[in-house]
Amino acid sequence: MDEYGYGDFNYRTVVSGFVNDLSRMRPDAVHFGLEQQIEYIYGFFTAEDGTITCLEQKFVGSVSTGTFVMRTDGRGGMNIQPETTRSYRGEVRRTKEDKYRKWSDPVMLRLPASARREGDLPYLLELDGDKFVWDQGDLCHLEGEVRTLGVQFYAASVEEPLFFTSIPYWVQGEVLGRPTSGLVYFDRVHLKPGTEWKETKMFTDVQLSWNIFGNVYADGSIEYGKIVVGKNGFNAAMVVDDHRLTAGSSEVAGRYVLNDGGFIRHAQYAVGEHVYEFRGDDENNMAEFSASRWNGYHAQFGITRRLGDDRELVSGVTWLESFDHRIRDADLALDRLD
Repeated sequence: MDEYGYGDFNYRTVVSGFVNDLSRMRPDAVHFGLEQQIEYIYGFFTAEDGTITCLEQKFVGSVSTGTFVMRTDGRGGMNIQPETTRSYRGEVRRTKEDKYRKWSDPVMLRLPASARREGDLPYLLELDGDKFVWDQGDLCHLEGEVRTLGVQFYAASVEEPLFFTSIPYWVQGEVLGRPTSGLVYFDRVHLKPGTEWKETKMFTDVQLSWNIFGNVYADGSIEYGKIVVGKNGFNAAMVVDDHRLTAGSSEVAGRYVLNDGGFIRHAQYAVGEHVYEFRGDDENNMAEFSASRWNGYHAQFGITRRLGDDRELVSGVTWLESFDHRIRDADLALDRLD
């Protein structure tokens, strides 16, 4: 009878898009009684030789876990690179103004040279209205802007409600010395004060899969979406195309084909009148990154498209994370999808 608790809607969601406005996205703002606990910044970048690099960083307040650097390096999969340990970890100076944010001047890099690690990377992340700069020395220099709506959802729960937002930035520059362009995603996670995401039931039990995708088309349009599938009503789908919400629903039906290691090879999500399809490849599994997490977590790169969309794809990037044992327990793992 737990699913019928008084005042509890068991993670059921409301979804929408939103216009980027940093003045309303303050780190000290309270939404639905929730405070910002985490910020994530991440993206995928394809070089001319076809290798794919992923950068992922987590902030808790002004403290960072550092930047995970993963690349398809010929060893099978998207593997952790040495630059991961050179990225700064710890406290950074934040500048917060009306429509301007800056993360810079890491405390660890202000220590005497004798105490620092050789090759430690500098750090600058700057948001100025719709403009974006991310510089970590010879790891990356990326500049770009917001060119579409963001997406957001609220999950109603007595125990652990969640307000989640995400903005994509279309960027150009260099990653590991190679010219590139791509999408960088900036997520903000609002939870009860003192809550760590990986300690919530949403992570440890409820979530089945979380798909974050962005597509750039030859006509110049950018499609961006989040598709979340979970138990107990924890479902959310928001897809924006330039400045329109083209699909938004609190009801999502997911089906999956898994490989022997539990990574997803093929998935389909029914969202209202649309079906979105994910395709993955074993060369793009983040096995080392996944092994550093708990609860049977899997992360991978791939491409997600809406079935029937025949626009010419210039670039498609998807971060898909999932829990294969929960997918199997829910009878959503199939041998094939038609």
